[in-house]
Amino acid sequence: MTPNGRQYLPRGRILTAALAERPGNFPVARPRGAKAEGLRYERAVHGALPGAIRGQWFRYEDSEGVHYCQTDVLIAGVNRILIVECKLTWVEDGANALKYLYVPVCETVYGRHALGLVACRRLPREGIPPGIKICANLDDAVQGTLAGKSVVLHWRPNTPIRAAMRSAA
Repeated sequence: MTPNGRQYLPRGRILTAALAERPGNFPVARPRGAKAEGLRYERAVHGALPGAIRGQWFRYEDSEGVHYCQTDVLIAGVNRILIVECKLTWVEDGANALKYLYVPVCETVYGRHALGLVACRRLPREGIPPGIKICANLDDAVQGTLAGKSVVLHWRPNTPIRAAMRSAA
């Protein structure tokens, strides 16, 4: 992420990565509108996953220098890491951020295999692209991801997420 809030995708391989605090040059703003609604959804996903970490910052370096990123929800298990990117409505940017940024950074930091999936409250009117599996619960989403499929967890707050933490992380 850049200080202006834009998503940055690494150029080439992640060279180094480490846990970090929020960078001092990143402004703290009070979100409004859709951004505030998205953060409420992120909190709801986090609240439905006992033991999950919300908003973990990372410092990483690629061929263009040092950058920072922040995961939405993270579950650090013994054998693997589960990263959940939360979106109100599914967008491809979330899947790309997982694939090209969060998964490689987390694998570098934790030294374990990382899985990434997008959780969304709504599906887009035009639908999800072919080849992406829509899952109604976390267990199915994790199993699909483990099988190498692109998945989206379509989850609404106040409904069971049915997380089997032992198989998820």
